[in-house]
Amino acid sequence: MRRTVPVLDPPFRDGVWVAGDGPANDSPHRRTILAIDGHIHQPERFASDWVKVGPNGDSHHGTAHNEDYWDFGEPVLAVADGEVTALADGIPDNTPHTLAEKMTRDNLLGNFVILHIASGGYVTYAHLQRGSLKVTMHQHVTRGDLIALLGNSGQSTAPHLHLQVTDGNTGLQSEGIPFVRSEEHSLNSS
Repeated sequence: MRRTVPVLDPPFRDGVWVAGDGPANDSPHRRTILAIDGHIHQPERFASDWVKVGPNGDSHHGTAHNEDYWDFGEPVLAVADGEVTALADGIPDNTPHTLAEKMTRDNLLGNFVILHIASGGYVTYAHLQRGSLKVTMHQHVTRGDLIALLGNSGQSTAPHLHLQVTDGNTGLQSEGIPFVRSEEHSLNSS
């Protein structure tokens, strides 16, 4: 089956951002295989973890608190037009360098939003800040609309945005699909 490759805008307005752990062959995302209910899934195959680089050239100016990271609380934007098809909120943000006591399928993504986009794919935004979701189920959003604030919830040891595109309305039981970044909209350095 041929699929249209989604063209996505950046998930942030301003600043210097690094999309780490991207779809390279040595990325932990590329190599992650999930066995769930007797089926194998690779939803993170083309995922990236976005972090902001601050004026000191690093992602943080301390490591004891989430607020020590330049990206904690940054607005996360819709990368494409779409409809909110899944979300979760209420999971506490982790203390940096500490995972939640018990990781389950229900809290692995932390607070998250999934958008169904025009190309037939689903964009998952994971590890969002608790209580920051600005969208509701079945809400239609336009590129650039505010989705939530960047956090450190779920399977996350420091604030970052986990972004992936999949073929299903789930961040875990789906297959990752490739996407390209819009050349029209690039991140501006501030």
